[in-house]
Amino acid sequence: MMVERTYGSSFNTIKWIYIVLSALFCVVDAQADVWPMRKGPYLIYPGNPTDMMVLWQMDDPSTCVLEWRRAGTEALAGYAVTEPRDLTYAHRYVMTDLEPGAAYTYAVHENNRTHTGQFRAAPTSETQSVEFIALGDSRTYTDEFNRLADQICSPSAGAMPPDLIIHTGDFTTYGAYHSYWDREYFSRYHPALRRLQASTPIQPVAGNHETTAPLFNQFFPLPYIDEGLGRYYAFDYGPIHFTVLDQYNAFTTDSAQLEWLEQDLAQTDRPWKILVLHHPGWGAGTHPNHPVVQSHVQPLCERFGVQLVLGGHNHNYSRAMVRGVTHVVTGGAGAPKYIPDQSYPFIIRALAVTHFCRVRVSGQQMSVQAIDLSGHVIESVRVPFEVRPGTAPVWQLF
Repeated sequence: MMVERTYGSSFNTIKWIYIVLSALFCVVDAQADVWPMRKGPYLIYPGNPTDMMVLWQMDDPSTCVLEWRRAGTEALAGYAVTEPRDLTYAHRYVMTDLEPGAAYTYAVHENNRTHTGQFRAAPTSETQSVEFIALGDSRTYTDEFNRLADQICSPSAGAMPPDLIIHTGDFTTYGAYHSYWDREYFSRYHPALRRLQASTPIQPVAGNHETTAPLFNQFFPLPYIDEGLGRYYAFDYGPIHFTVLDQYNAFTTDSAQLEWLEQDLAQTDRPWKILVLHHPGWGAGTHPNHPVVQSHVQPLCERFGVQLVLGGHNHNYSRAMVRGVTHVVTGGAGAPKYIPDQSYPFIIRALAVTHFCRVRVSGQQMSVQAIDLSGHVIESVRVPFEVRPGTAPVWQLF
């Protein structure tokens, strides 16, 4: 049994604790106006299709019990007793031995309450069709972000929570302070947002508002390539290889991060490659375009066939096509809107609108839909599978 392998000789003790604690628990309605848990439960994908990480933060040093099972079944797939990891009363646990692509439910029991969620384990490399949500710059106006979370799971958007979300950065206004994370991203007063976090792994990009403060790493403990010098990492999800950059730690033309980027893109065998960053190389303002993305990252995208670059930073939606590479800025999940400037280089479409993007991949087809708060599709485009650079110069800082 998995529990016996995880806990060894202490299995009987843990089983006894579980039985005693379970007798004290009563389930609370997750739809309540005020979320009872300080943070979470929320999900992160660690990068292995058989694993999923669940995290939460308590208001007290309570012992918790986590259990998970295949959706639609009563038999436990596994459980664990967890203790706070530090004085902030944070908990985390990696659920293992999952069946790739299968749906699961889970429950976190604490004191007299139970918090539930669901998720789908990541697909394997043999999977041909996947979809995910991309959004970013959700800071400041959490009411708007909450409405967007509700729309993502609404019938017009597909009814079920998405399997994966890519967040392009700027989760909070001041990422160095717990209070801003509590108010703007883990808000107890925005249940649609909390339900989405409990049911979909959200993969993060470090934005300028997260700064280099340790809280980002604390809330998103992913296997970063060099945690001390940058929160950059990569992972596979079905037919897609995601490469995530950190532009606020040692992101220079001669940095180890760019050397790693070249190696990472050279080594992947996935047919689709998506680069994710915060500060775009080609956007529609009001921030200037990033010169290192233009001069060094773009040539690597062309060389290794990166089909799509996702960014944020500009609080709007924009799309550019640069030498065969599609650049999409999705920075409209809650931050104050910026009026875009369509005259920026290579911009095809730009709108100041609260939105998210739904990306679908099937075989050699990829589509990107930008969807607003009402569920209206504001743009739908195909992303070319083959990157065929032209001869026009691309280093055009604006």
